[in-house]
Amino acid sequence: MSLGPWPKVDAAPPKPAVTVPPLRQVRLAEPFEALRDAADAHAAETGKPYEVFLASLGQVVDHNVRSTWIKNYLAAGGIAAVMTDGYADAEAAAKAFKSSSLSAACICSSDAVNAEHAELTAKALKAAGAKLVLMAGRPGDREAALKAAGVDQFLAAGQDAVATLGDLQKKLG
Repeated sequence: MSLGPWPKVDAAPPKPAVTVPPLRQVRLAEPFEALRDAADAHAAETGKPYEVFLASLGQVVDHNVRSTWIKNYLAAGGIAAVMTDGYADAEAAAKAFKSSSLSAACICSSDAVNAEHAELTAKALKAAGAKLVLMAGRPGDREAALKAAGVDQFLAAGQDAVATLGDLQKKLG
């Protein structure tokens, strides 16, 4: 009985030209979970969470986009944002910051409001005792003036969030 016209095949498979190691499985949320676990451990150890005062300038319509963004950005790293409906000027923001007993503040508003008030607000926050002044958004050509006024760090989309939030935890701790 014939099995057909097929030739007999060698039992050994051919050797691959390239061997590719298997990919390591990773969950994209892991680094953020580690940051939040570290924040929880800090809160359990010290009795208080990492917190940043939001110096939201102008009306809600002026600062809502950046205030909401920075609140969520910080929360991804286990850092709470202390927020209100906003402050009319630098003096009001600094007065509220001083009564908060926090050590860090973040200036949040639209580009137009920041152009008018951010430098004065940074100076006022430093004078009110802020050890760390952040600013939500890119500074553009005003970076040098804002840093000279007291802004220590800018937080913006596109930065390495895990590294930035981990660094902020160290600064706040």
